[in-house]
Amino acid sequence: MKKEKPFDKWTEEEVQIVFGLEKIENLPFLNDWLSTQYILPDYKQIVIEGLCFRLQKNYAYWTQNELIIYFIAPFLSLVDYWGYYYQTFNQVFIQHKVQGINMHGQVATLLSYKNKQIGLRYFFILHYASIVKKNHDGLGQILAAMLTAQAINKHNYALLGCFVVGNNWQFVVLLGNKYAVSPVYIATNPEELLCIYAALDAVKLRAKQQMSLVFEEINPKKKK
Repeated sequence: MKKEKPFDKWTEEEVQIVFGLEKIENLPFLNDWLSTQYILPDYKQIVIEGLCFRLQKNYAYWTQNELIIYFIAPFLSLVDYWGYYYQTFNQVFIQHKVQGINMHGQVATLLSYKNKQIGLRYFFILHYASIVKKNHDGLGQILAAMLTAQAINKHNYALLGCFVVGNNWQFVVLLGNKYAVSPVYIATNPEELLCIYAALDAVKLRAKQQMSLVFEEINPKKKK
């Protein structure tokens, strides 16, 4: 095995073999994440319905940049990934050694938190492509990126991810050396697009919960 390999060169099978990852069919954390209930305000539902119609008409012809500009960017802006516990970064290059292999690559969208006291914490990685390319393994690529983020984090909390190919969305959870993948959600289906929105919105709650635990570890409450 080479001592250096970018994210886009990994397949799911290679990641399993090299890093000893185990795929779990029923991981409770993934089930809890995707079953989060969300009441959507009327104005957001109207915008999402419009984005769904736009995607239905155009996704088969869009380039990756067009997919990002005309659908993913406005869709994510509705989720509003800005808060005290997290910030959003786009087209971020990350790099770290994982079991002696220099892992690196560009991450499309990254949700993280950073300060001098606790360092850097990654919560969520989003990877997308307009169409299925030859020799392109979206799951292998995002798992490689998630493993790298996990190594940088240096903690045992679950890391969340999502990879998009055209109108197909799948969610991923990496917890230790185990991972689970959701069924495919079809973004051109209005009901499934609302489920995608709910899952993306729930990432904010998971980030807040993780950071609350981190803050408690750093500044434990004194017992009376």
